[in-house]
Amino acid sequence: MKAKLLFFFLLTLSLMQMMAQNSRVWATYYGGTIYDVGNCAVTDASGNIYLAGYTSSTSGIASGGFQNTYGGGTYDAFLVKLDASGNRLWATYFGNNNNDHAYSIAIDHSGNVYLAGGTSSTTGIASGGFQSTYGGGSYDAFLVKFDASGNRLWATYYGGTGWEEAYGVSTDTAGNVFITGFTNSTAGIASGGFQNSYGGGTYDSFLVKFDAAGNRIWGTYYGGAGDEGYDGNSVCTARSGNIYLTGWTSSTAGIASGGFQNTSGGGKDAYLVKFNAAGNRVWATYYGGTGDEGGITNILFGKNVATDSSGNVFLSGTTASTSGIALNGFQDTYGGGTYDCYLSKFDSAGNRLWATYYGGSGDERGWGVATDASGNAYLTGRTNSTAGIASGGFQNTNSGNYDAFLAAFSSAGNRLCATYYGGTNGEWVYTPAIDASGNIYLPGFTYSTSGIASGGFQNTFAGGTYDAYLAKFSSPFSPVTGTDVQTACNSFTWIDGNTYTSSNNTATYNIVGGASNGNDSLVTLNLTILNSATGADVQTACNSFTWIDGNIYTSSNNIATYNIAGGAANGCDSLVTLNLTIINSAVGTDVQTACNSFTWIDGNTYTSSNNTATYNIVGGAANGCDSVVTLNLTILNSSTGTDVQTACNSFTWIDGNTYTTSNNTAIYNIIGGAANGCDSLVTLNLTINNVSDISTTTSGIMITANNTLASYQWLDCNNSYAVISGATGQSYTPSANGSYAVELAQNGCTDTSACVNIISVGIADNAFTGQITVYPNPTNGHLSIVSETGFSDALLTVRNAMGQVVYRKNHASSDHLELILDGAPGVYFVEIVDGEKRAILKVIKE
Repeated sequence: MKAKLLFFFLLTLSLMQMMAQNSRVWATYYGGTIYDVGNCAVTDASGNIYLAGYTSSTSGIASGGFQNTYGGGTYDAFLVKLDASGNRLWATYFGNNNNDHAYSIAIDHSGNVYLAGGTSSTTGIASGGFQSTYGGGSYDAFLVKFDASGNRLWATYYGGTGWEEAYGVSTDTAGNVFITGFTNSTAGIASGGFQNSYGGGTYDSFLVKFDAAGNRIWGTYYGGAGDEGYDGNSVCTARSGNIYLTGWTSSTAGIASGGFQNTSGGGKDAYLVKFNAAGNRVWATYYGGTGDEGGITNILFGKNVATDSSGNVFLSGTTASTSGIALNGFQDTYGGGTYDCYLSKFDSAGNRLWATYYGGSGDERGWGVATDASGNAYLTGRTNSTAGIASGGFQNTNSGNYDAFLAAFSSAGNRLCATYYGGTNGEWVYTPAIDASGNIYLPGFTYSTSGIASGGFQNTFAGGTYDAYLAKFSSPFSPVTGTDVQTACNSFTWIDGNTYTSSNNTATYNIVGGASNGNDSLVTLNLTILNSATGADVQTACNSFTWIDGNIYTSSNNIATYNIAGGAANGCDSLVTLNLTIINSAVGTDVQTACNSFTWIDGNTYTSSNNTATYNIVGGAANGCDSVVTLNLTILNSSTGTDVQTACNSFTWIDGNTYTTSNNTAIYNIIGGAANGCDSLVTLNLTINNVSDISTTTSGIMITANNTLASYQWLDCNNSYAVISGATGQSYTPSANGSYAVELAQNGCTDTSACVNIISVGIADNAFTGQITVYPNPTNGHLSIVSETGFSDALLTVRNAMGQVVYRKNHASSDHLELILDGAPGVYFVEIVDGEKRAILKVIKE
C-alpha cells in the first residue's frame, strides 16, 4: 500500500445552516366541487407519492385509473398518484352505490399499493380476494390491491354481521399485508390468531394478516370487556417481521402484558401491542394518565404508530392527562387547553425511552407519526394554539382557527423544527409520508380557499365544503457543506471508497447525520498528491550486513531496494537502493595453560584442555573487521592431601576456623601449593577429646566426683588451687572448712570442677531428743524455731557462709523462738546450744 503523508480526516465545514429548517417544495389542493377529504399518503422507491381519502365530488377526481366514474352513494374512496414534482400520473375512484371511505394506504417492495377503509356498498367492491361478499351490518372493512399503474389486482371485504371499518394498513418485507380497525361482529373476524373470540363491550379492535395474493393467514380480535374504539386504530410492521397495533380502550383487563404500563391509567387509555409474524402477542402496554387518551372527538384516522431502522417504535396521539405522559422529552409538562398531543418512543422490548407532550395553551389533536432513515420522528396534528408550536419552520404563526402542524424530533427526543400549515379557515392533517431523500408529505383536508397550494397539480380551491390537500416539504436535515483538505503521497483512498492517484478538488461525499446539527454533511475533496523520492545507501561491512529491509547479505550487493515511509523531504516515501561492499574477518590462536579451569574471552569456563573453541573479536582485525580466535588450552590439576590432628576440646585449623568436635570433611585450598604450581587441596582429619563429666556431689562434708572414668587430683580453691597432697581419690573429705575442687584427667585431656564450699566441719548433729523445726525455709528474714521438747535456756548463734557471726543471743525458756535475719540473701547456719544439747541448722535467705 502506498503511504500517505497526512492520513487524518480534517473536515473544514462551512456551515450553511445554524439549525434544522424545512421549506415547502410544492403543495396542491385535490378535490371537486363538493366534499373531498385526504386521509393518508405513501411514497414509493421512485419518489412518487400517493394520496387517498374519500370524496362526494363526481368529477375532477379520477383520470387514467381503475375506476374513472363516481360509483354512487354519499362518498367514494379515491386514490391519486403524483410524481415527485407534484404532477398527477393517474387517479381512481373506488366505490359503488353506497358510502365508501379510504382511511389508510401502504406500499410493498414491488411498488404495489394497498388501500384500506370501510364501505356500506354491498357489491362492486370485492374481486379475487379472501371475502368476496358483503358480511352484513352497517359497514364492512375493505382492502384493495393496485399495481403501480393503477390496475386493481384483487379486493376483499372483511367483516361479519356487525360493523367493521379498517383504519390502518401496513406491509412487511415478505409481501404480506396487515389491516386493523374496529368491529362489533362476534364471528367471521378471528382465525388462528392471539384472541379468537370477541372480548365484549361495544367494539373490539381487530388485526388481520393476508399474503400478497389476498389469502388470510390469520386474524385476531383485540379487546377486553370495555370498548376498543371506533376510530384511531393503526398498524405498522418492523424490519424484523413483528407487527405493532395501536388504538384506544376503556377495558381495564385483557389488554396489557409485559409492557411499560400494565394497568389502566383511568378513562380511555391508548394501547400498544407487539405481535410476532405468527400472530402471537409478544408484549402489550396501556399508555395514559387519569384523563382520556381515546374516544376524543375528531381524532379520526391518522396512523399513530411507526418504527425506525433500529427496531424502536413510536406512539403518538391525543391526551387530556396532565401527568403520567411525558418523561425526558422536549416538553415534559402539559401545555394547557383541553387536549395536548403526545409522542412516546419505546425500544423493541417495550421499554419507554422518552416521551413528550406537544401543545400550547389551546387545544391539540395528535393524528400521525412517521420516521425517516436516520431515526428522526415526525409528529402531525391540529392546533389552535398561537404559541409553543412552530419554530424554524415554513410557517411560524397560526393563520386562524385550527391549523395543521408538523414537528420534527431527533432520535433522542429533541425538537429540531416545527411548522404550522394552514389558511384562514380550518385544516386537518394526518400521518406524514417520508421519501428516500427525506422529503416530507403532509396529507389532509381544508376549507381554507387560499394559503394552501403552490406549484402543485391543483393550485385553486375547487369548491364545496372541503378540498383534500397534499404538501411537500424539504427535509429539515438538508446537508451542511464542507471541504476535506488532504495531502497524500502517490495515492489516497477517500471516504467514498475511491483511490485517487492525482490531485482532485471535485469529488463529493454525503455523510449521513455528519453535521453538528444532526443534518447530513456534504463534503468536497481538496486533494494534493505528492511523489515519493529515490536514493542510494552506500555501505561497507565485514562478512555480512543486515539492511533496513531486515535481510542479511553475505556478499556485495547493489540491486536491493527498500521503501522508507515518509522518508522524503516532502514527507513522502523514499525508495532506497543498496550499494554494499563485503570484506572478510581475520583468524588467530590463543595459547593458554591453567590449573583446573580457565575462563576465556568468550565468557565460558573450561575444566579440560581445549583446542576447538573460537571467539569473534569485533573489529579486532587490521582491516577493521572481526578477528576470529581459536583457543589452545592446557588444563593442569591441583593436588590433594589429608591433615591428621588430635586435640582436646577445640582446635584452630589453617582455615582460621576453631573446631570443637571431630571433623573429617573440612577442606582448605593452598594456592600454588602443588608441585606443578597449582593449588593443593587439604582435607582435615581431626579427633577432638574431652573430659566427659566434671560435676561433683556433696554428702555432709564429703565431696565426690561424678566421673568414674577419670584420674583425680583435689585442689584448694582458697589457696590458688594448690594441689592437696595425697588427695587423688574419687572422693575427698576436708579436715577444715574451705573451698575445694577436683582436677580430672581423661582421654589425654584435663579439666577442673567447680569449687565446693565446706563450712560445717566440726558441727554437731542434733542432740535434742525431739524434732526441731525451722520455718519458713527459705525465708525472707523472719524465722520461727520450734522444738517438740522445748528450750530451757537456749543460746542462738547465726553465722554466714564465710563463718562470720552475724547474730548471737540467749533466749529464756520457751518452745518457740523468733529470729530476724537482716543480712544479705545467702546461706546461714543457726547453732542452738541448750545445756548439754547442741544442734546446727542450715537456713537460706532469699
